[in-house]
Amino acid sequence: MRHILPWPALIGRLRFLMDFDQAQFAGHLGVDEPTVKGWERGIMAPERRMQKFLRDKLHRLEPTISGKAIEAMPVITAALSRS
Repeated sequence: MRHILPWPALIGRLRFLMDFDQAQFAGHLGVDEPTVKGWERGIMAPERRMQKFLRDKLHRLEPTISGKAIEAMPVITAALSRS
């Protein structure tokens, strides 16, 4: 099942899971920081190609609703060990 989140929530969730600030996230995606800020504020949405990339990335980073693990990323392990 795919996540259906408004763009500001999806972008914020991804940044949290990746432990990136807005500048780091922008650099990772190859966009500028004001673009990421616009996405998070709901002023604009990513282009379609970027939307697919971001949804796929979130899908890989988070467990499915059924509880199956999806491609565990090191960032999740690090986040869990800090809790």
